[in-house]
Amino acid sequence: MMQKKLIIASFIVLSVFGYAVFNALKLDGKLESSKDYFQTNTILKKLPDTSLPIFKDGNSLEMSSLKGLSKTIVVHFWASWCGPCEEEFPALLETTKKLKQQNVLFLFVAVNDKRKDIIKFLKKYKALGSEDFILLVDDEQKHQKYFGTYKLPETYVFDQNLNLVRRFSGAQDWAEPEFFQFFQSLNPL
Repeated sequence: MMQKKLIIASFIVLSVFGYAVFNALKLDGKLESSKDYFQTNTILKKLPDTSLPIFKDGNSLEMSSLKGLSKTIVVHFWASWCGPCEEEFPALLETTKKLKQQNVLFLFVAVNDKRKDIIKFLKKYKALGSEDFILLVDDEQKHQKYFGTYKLPETYVFDQNLNLVRRFSGAQDWAEPEFFQFFQSLNPL
């Protein structure tokens, strides 16, 4: 009986170890075989020169066209199915309203989301049709290729020259006064 338990325990340990090694090799192979894909993600320094569809009309927004705006650009990746995204969303909306007059342009990028779910989510927060941000969609995973983001929510702040100033990973408490002060320091009136 004891020998049977030892054999079963050994089998479980070997299976778990084998599975871990298999996944590590698979990931290593994926990274090795797609160096070009991940090359733009090593260290993001500028707003990537890419385009994303605008939710409202399907036209594309070219990121390079934002250079002459003389505004701080905030690119926020989120999804309606993301719990932490929903948790931070009300405070983020308030922040967009407060900073609209501070030369800050917010781009909300819905990642791998269904149109009906995005609409439902925005209606819940009375943000559908809001003029405080531009809503973009990323169903082609450009957020991973060009920004290097794999975790939602994630927010990138670029200065007026489109240089990366700060990256916020995970949900933030956007209601904190420090965020308002941070954005004001980037765009003094």
